[in-house]
Amino acid sequence: MSEWLGITNSRLYQARLLLDEAQQVPADSNDYLQQSRFQAFDLAALLVTHQAWLAYLHELAGMVSIRHPITDFNHLLECADLKTGEMQEIQNLLDQPSWLGEFLVSAQQPNQMHQSRTISPSSLARDASAANLIASSKQQVEDTGTAYWLRQLTLLIDQQRENRQES
Repeated sequence: MSEWLGITNSRLYQARLLLDEAQQVPADSNDYLQQSRFQAFDLAALLVTHQAWLAYLHELAGMVSIRHPITDFNHLLECADLKTGEMQEIQNLLDQPSWLGEFLVSAQQPNQMHQSRTISPSSLARDASAANLIASSKQQVEDTGTAYWLRQLTLLIDQQRENRQES
């Protein structure tokens, strides 16, 4: 599991670096080259964030003694003899409209991804109450969908790891 923990952390960090580069592009730029630059960094960050997700699934797989590659969350559930609390929490997020479901759809269909640079306050409120991952849904966030998903995934992983250490 420790090998996958390092890979997960590395991918999360790489995605943050890519998003930092994307944020260097002025939000109000109408320049085609600038917008292409933004989209390239944002798309790369989305794909690296998805790699972090897959690495985290391998972390969870290691907890239940699965040693072969895991392709997605459903595959993990099929292979697991024991469904952990972490898996149940993820399943709950996927069973309802949430940031995780939106992220996975976007990561699997990156050419269809939403190009907006902002997340609506109503989306923040829905995800805050559903996943209880952010303190206030009233905060205004200027963000790409990718940056929002990366932040939520990082929070989920950190909380689940913390809970594992406490138990």
